[in-house]
Amino acid sequence: MTREEMHKLLTEAVMAWREATRHADELDDAICALLRGCPDPECATCAQIVCHYGNPLHFRYDGCPSCVAESKTHHAPETIQ
Repeated sequence: MTREEMHKLLTEAVMAWREATRHADELDDAICALLRGCPDPECATCAQIVCHYGNPLHFRYDGCPSCVAESKTHHAPETIQ
């Protein structure tokens, strides 16, 4: 691969990263607005949106079963649908 080809690939990767980051920030803002507007601190719908595994019990008082299981096993549990 030539230097010019490598430069082009790197430039494309950086531009894609910047675009993804911009959208991630917008998504974070939307999630924060959703959580601030919801009156239920253990809302199952909000929990499914926030939890990496989609677990509706993410905000449970003793912790999210899926996230706790991952931290104990260091393996990702199955996504709860």
